[in-house]
Amino acid sequence: MGKLLGFLFLFILGFSFFFHLGLNDIWMQNESFYAETVREMLENHNFLEPFYNYEPRFNKPPMTYWLILMSVIPFGLYEFTVRLSIALLGLGTIFLTFLIGKFLFNQKVGFYSAVAVSLSVLFIANSRYASPEIPLTFFFTLTMYFFIKGYKTNQWKYYLWAYVSLGFAVLTKWFPYYLIIGGIILLFIFLDSRLNLKIFWKKFKSLKIHIGLPIALVIGMWWTVYMYLKYKDQFLAKAFKETFHRATGTGCMNHVDFLYYLKVALWGFLPYSLVFFIGLFLIKEIYKNNRTASLFLFSWIIVPYIIFSISYGKISTYILQIFPALAIFSGLALVNFKKNNIFKKILFNGSLIIPSFLYMFLSFYLIFYMNFSLWLGFIGILPFVLSFFTKDVKLLPFFSVFSFLILFIVFILPEIEKFRPYDTIGNLIKTEDPEKKFPTLVQHKKIYNLPFYAERKIIQEANLSQINNKRNFIALVYKKDLSYFKDTRILWCGDIYRFGGDSRTFVFLRYIKKYKKGDKSGFVPMCLIKKGGDNERADYAKW
Repeated sequence: MGKLLGFLFLFILGFSFFFHLGLNDIWMQNESFYAETVREMLENHNFLEPFYNYEPRFNKPPMTYWLILMSVIPFGLYEFTVRLSIALLGLGTIFLTFLIGKFLFNQKVGFYSAVAVSLSVLFIANSRYASPEIPLTFFFTLTMYFFIKGYKTNQWKYYLWAYVSLGFAVLTKWFPYYLIIGGIILLFIFLDSRLNLKIFWKKFKSLKIHIGLPIALVIGMWWTVYMYLKYKDQFLAKAFKETFHRATGTGCMNHVDFLYYLKVALWGFLPYSLVFFIGLFLIKEIYKNNRTASLFLFSWIIVPYIIFSISYGKISTYILQIFPALAIFSGLALVNFKKNNIFKKILFNGSLIIPSFLYMFLSFYLIFYMNFSLWLGFIGILPFVLSFFTKDVKLLPFFSVFSFLILFIVFILPEIEKFRPYDTIGNLIKTEDPEKKFPTLVQHKKIYNLPFYAERKIIQEANLSQINNKRNFIALVYKKDLSYFKDTRILWCGDIYRFGGDSRTFVFLRYIKKYKKGDKSGFVPMCLIKKGGDNERADYAKW
């Protein structure tokens, strides 16, 4: 059964991370920045200086772009290849979580740790989406793995690799991660030294920071230095905004909120977030049996949590980097929690059953909400069948997420794509103007992924006069304003999601549901028109 369970786990991961990975057009807004920047890097043969919509984009260091290029260059530029490297790094993070859990405790804890992190809501969503969050989480976790291995084995070669991994983390998402990861390590060593400064200093010296830190600085900061030397204040202003301003905001302390990321962990780490909180009962026992491991996990969780809680900018994905630590703690709870009285038994079983029923309810709700065939209801009970088959109730939440993902990936994602015509619009633009002679504009709206599909600069949020004053143009305009444009040819007309943020999936689904009932309030009728060149009028095609 052990090998069969392992193969089942790998099959579920393969499906969850790769099935229909390239089905949907590039999501707006963040994914568009990374996909289009990679496309322009290939077009310009310039892999050092990122540009989006043919303008410098200094918001993030280049590691995520380079990782995407690693799958795009050999296989071509498609939605699947844009996301492939991210998905693979998601799997790599799961494997590292297993290795750390196994190294600190045992293989069983490592396995359940991998299970806990693999299909957590926030983790799986970001693993199927091109952004820097999963690459950062991978290098962050890799740094933690090499550090704790070096610490426990007293072999400096692991510290060396930790410094290299730290450099890659910084090259993914800026230099604050020197402070965050450094803070975790310093707090852990101090606590593990029983607050004794002499012991702390001895352990600290073993890190050979005078050798390792320059390595991490060179790897993490060389690009920043290069960009500053080339672009000076233009680069510095953007870097400052992305780091210091997001961290400090206005400089006052009214943005401190220690509950925000607690709530994020509660829903973002589902389906095992309740198990993690149940595991708090084991703190004393874990500390007694493995003090070093418990302090390491505590430091890994608490330092980022505090730093991001007191920072001005708060985004749910900021705490993805603590998910492996939450998962290992959850794995400990799944393996070692003793149900020696009725209260603990109810508590433990409830932490497994409640999220499982939540996902089952969500599956049935979506089936009815989207008017799918009722035979899909078997998906809702699938986790209970799999749990019975494996004879392991601890996997029930994991199977519940898997069954929900079957419904979502196989049936919901294709339904969503019917209302996202961006590749159609982009291909029409390329067909009508293959040599890029016509300025291309969008009226009063930003469509972030259109530069990717049109493969050219898009003038966003243009007003009527800006468009009409051009002698020749291709423009995506509101259908109600068509009469304003003379001597133009209509290439396409259809409805486009009004709010743009279609990566907020459940909000988007609500407006799709309304659309099907005749309420088009979430969409705006737009037409792609062309002025100049062949003026023969053509019928437009509805998508």
